[in-house]
Amino acid sequence: MSAKKKKGGIGRSFKYYKPEMPVTVIFYILLLVFTLTQQLVNQATQLVLDKVFTPMLGGEVKEGSSSVFYFLIEGFEPNDYTGILLTLTFTIVVVCFINYLAHYVRWNLYHNSMFKAMTRNSSAGFRHFLDQAPSVVDRYKSGEIFNFLNGDVESVRRLYLVFTPHLIERVISILIGVYFIMRINLYIAIPPMIVGIVAFFTAKEFNKRTRKKFDEIRNSNANLNTCIQENINGVRVVRSFATEKDEMKKFDKRSTDFRDKHVELAKLQGKFGIAFAVIGLMVNLLSIVLGVLVANLGGGMTVGEFNLFITNASAINMQIIMLANMVGNLQNSLVGGNRQLDFIDEPLGIDNVQNPEKVGDKPNLEFKDVSLTLRGRNVLDGINFSIPYGSKVGIMGKTGSGKTLIMKLMNRFYDTSDGEFLIDGKNVKEYDVESVRAMNSYVIQDVFLFSETLNSNIAYFDGNDKNTDKIIHSSKTACVDDFVDSLSDGYETIVGEKGLGLSGGQKQRVSIARALYKDAPIMLLDDCTSALDYETEKKIIANIKEQYQDKTVIIATHRATSVTFCDTIIFLEDGKIAEMGSPEELIAKQGKYYEILTTQEKLSNGETEMPSASKTGV
Repeated sequence: MSAKKKKGGIGRSFKYYKPEMPVTVIFYILLLVFTLTQQLVNQATQLVLDKVFTPMLGGEVKEGSSSVFYFLIEGFEPNDYTGILLTLTFTIVVVCFINYLAHYVRWNLYHNSMFKAMTRNSSAGFRHFLDQAPSVVDRYKSGEIFNFLNGDVESVRRLYLVFTPHLIERVISILIGVYFIMRINLYIAIPPMIVGIVAFFTAKEFNKRTRKKFDEIRNSNANLNTCIQENINGVRVVRSFATEKDEMKKFDKRSTDFRDKHVELAKLQGKFGIAFAVIGLMVNLLSIVLGVLVANLGGGMTVGEFNLFITNASAINMQIIMLANMVGNLQNSLVGGNRQLDFIDEPLGIDNVQNPEKVGDKPNLEFKDVSLTLRGRNVLDGINFSIPYGSKVGIMGKTGSGKTLIMKLMNRFYDTSDGEFLIDGKNVKEYDVESVRAMNSYVIQDVFLFSETLNSNIAYFDGNDKNTDKIIHSSKTACVDDFVDSLSDGYETIVGEKGLGLSGGQKQRVSIARALYKDAPIMLLDDCTSALDYETEKKIIANIKEQYQDKTVIIATHRATSVTFCDTIIFLEDGKIAEMGSPEELIAKQGKYYEILTTQEKLSNGETEMPSASKTGV
């Protein structure tokens, strides 16, 4: 991380809210009008008490007034109570109308504006998540990422829409209140100002402590969300192992921690809440005592002024308490917002160079002394091979030998730690990332289907512009048509979240059909037939071989018979190439591939017992 000091939440999120600046300026002007007009009503009321009700009740009328509206009634005779009252009543009505209008316009304009900005912020976060390299995303828990893309975006919006405006409104209200008190008498403004300074430093300490607590709460919430999401996704595994009690204990532990963090925050808020309540009470008591002394000793305050003074002193008291509560909420919003902005600001693990090139229609691939290190462990070491366009390549090896990692490098999910992955003789980093991924139809090992119709999953590459002929053709090639008629609505059947409405083998066939539909120059099959029976796999492989005669096919598998059609077979062991050559060459060599091929052929013929994984490499 750079030594340069990082901007705060408002500073870093400003780019999403900057387009709304014209509306924001109008909003804060109207906020000032709203806050000022609230105080001006009391200024008019003060004159009604001093110039109408006091003389009508036989009291002495003081010349002049500290009210800002005194100029409106200067031309009236002192005993023209009707004219004075009508003028002041009309003034109150006009001020109230401006107050209500300002409030209505500002919130209607600003709400709409802030939701637009929130959408920009949310889209930026989701886009960054989609573009970010797996090596970076893997550092976060699923619960944290969910917060980044959902709740934390709302925190930033509330920072702009609710907490910052309310904070400013409270401060303005206190300042205006102190100003109007000073118009009456400078000395009686001293208690609110002194107590305000005390409240400021108290709020500063409160701010520091609550920020830490909200950070702890957020981490605890992420842990709880991760636990819930894992159990939702893995509920069948939990039930099959009958570990419901263990998962319940895990959930209770995280839930209790989340509760305890909130209790700690509530205790902290309670302590400081009492402190702010005492501070507010001091404002009231000191103001009343000093106000009475000034009124009695100097006769310097009228009934209206004394009423205005007490009203403003009480209002300042309430504003201080509300300000304290607002500081806590503001910290909660800042903590969540900063986490989300930290995620967005994190550099992409995989990024484009300036003016990147596009991959050609018939790319040739080459691994040149490639090594890959993940989490401090060397998982690929000195990989060298080339794949001319149109080649058929099989990759075999034990679990964890590096088959999947080679395919992820081809799809640029990772970048090499050493050496180069070349496309048409140029480093993959010189090409546009999306162009690199567009060249591959990648069938990943862990099948994922969306909670959509079967044909939507197959035509995922085209989104809403589905090509029915391509769907049917891809389905036949992947043997999806073997079971589609048994589904309730055929291709329009909703397969359910993660394809829960289908068996493991059916899901694998759909994922292969999805890749075939894309019809990219290179087909990457990453152990995607493990749940299929031998005959179905053999049929699909034969179909792909026929359809992809002129294109590149790379298949990673544990079944030696699945790669007999390949031009080249690469056998990996502990991240290194143990042997490489054509099927005929490797059979003649009688090495690892030959050993597995003969063992699996014997198994298929029922000639021997199942050997150990260490012997077969499966």
